Amino acid sequence: MSEVATSQPPPTSHNAPLNHLPAPPSTIDLDSVPNQIGHAVLSPDGTLLRPPVGTLSENDAAIVYRMMLEVGTALKPTEEGLKRVTVGFGRVSYAVVVGGDGCLYIVKKRSSA
Repeated sequence: MSEVATSQPPPTSHNAPLNHLPAPPSTIDLDSVPNQIGHAVLSPDGTLLRPPVGTLSENDAAIVYRMMLEVGTALKPTEEGLKRVTVGFGRVSYAVVVGGDGCLYIVKKRSSA
């Protein structure tokens, strides 16, 4: 297993002092995504800006973040940089979009049969 996969999960906003919380991301209605069963928003450094809801856990969000770090340039915005990743499993998939603000928008969806 790689060093990144065994590292600690990213810091969460509830661990940060109140006066050092990152600015909230722009208002995007992730509840309206069809078949979504959970979602969260992370800052570029992995801090939870919107805690996970639904069946997406903090652990899931931390794993997805580490996967994005493995991709490398995904978290370094460039004109040709990665914009979206979808990882599918048997019953669920995770869609991750790197927003213009550099935040990671994670949506857990039921996979189509």
